[in-house]
Amino acid sequence: MKASISFSEIQDYVLTRFNKPLSINYANDSSVVVDVPFTVFGFTKSIGITVSVLKIEGDDVYLSYSGPMGVDLLVPPAISFVKKFAPDKADFVTTLPDKVVKISLGAIPQAQAALKYVELKAISFLQDKVEAEVALR
Repeated sequence: MKASISFSEIQDYVLTRFNKPLSINYANDSSVVVDVPFTVFGFTKSIGITVSVLKIEGDDVYLSYSGPMGVDLLVPPAISFVKKFAPDKADFVTTLPDKVVKISLGAIPQAQAALKYVELKAISFLQDKVEAEVALR
């Protein structure tokens, strides 16, 4: 069975929930480029971070990230910051070596109910959406 969500729905959700604008663009079947604006000394600049699905093990999704020089110095501290000040919103994310992030879907209350009945098999990207392939347990 397949389920999908459009990039625009994700962008709207992030803007509404976290008050952070971002743009998601297709790169290939396993990667997207997430453009995140940031402001330094009154100047706004956008950084494109390529996020790729590496593997799925049980209820854990492993993602890699890459981008311009310095991205590897921004992502782990940003995750740590969110975990410190909003642990309920990021306790399911773990940073690993080599620019890898593990997302433990089983630790997300909203996903726990669904994971009782389905198992995530694959995540792929299309031109304008994310598609998840799941199997009944």
